[in-house]
Amino acid sequence: MQKKIIGFFLILAGILLLFVQTKIAEIKDFITWPFLGLLLSVILLFIFLINQQAQLVLIAGISTAIFLTVWGNKYVSDWPTHWGILIFMFGIAVILQFVVTKHHMTLIIGIFIMLIGAFAWPGLRDIPGLSSIAIILNTYWPALVLVLGFLFLVKK
Repeated sequence: MQKKIIGFFLILAGILLLFVQTKIAEIKDFITWPFLGLLLSVILLFIFLINQQAQLVLIAGISTAIFLTVWGNKYVSDWPTHWGILIFMFGIAVILQFVVTKHHMTLIIGIFIMLIGAFAWPGLRDIPGLSSIAIILNTYWPALVLVLGFLFLVKK
């Protein structure tokens, strides 16, 4: 357990140092309420993952996504502002819950939420190889919401 905590804090420190060194953010950008909320959410997410508390992992994951979006929008110049990115991060939070529960429906829901966020994002057109189908994906991503709704109706 102690090795995991040390590893976790080293990873956090490395990410912060990379942000400063690559000039993605300045050191003063890390002493703000959005970043402190993000830091608290990430620490809670780590604790809940270690303790295998699935519902709290989901809540901490969603909180992390929200604080990361708020902090990134304010302090990172090239941060994508489209709502699809936040939905994508919510999908990651659901997949983190799957890591704890091992319930396959949770994984399917997480993947669908991530796909909805990715397909709704207009920056999809800039990715080589996807630019030809990006218009279709940007237009018809609500079909994934319908499929997800049917999954909830059919599955028990």
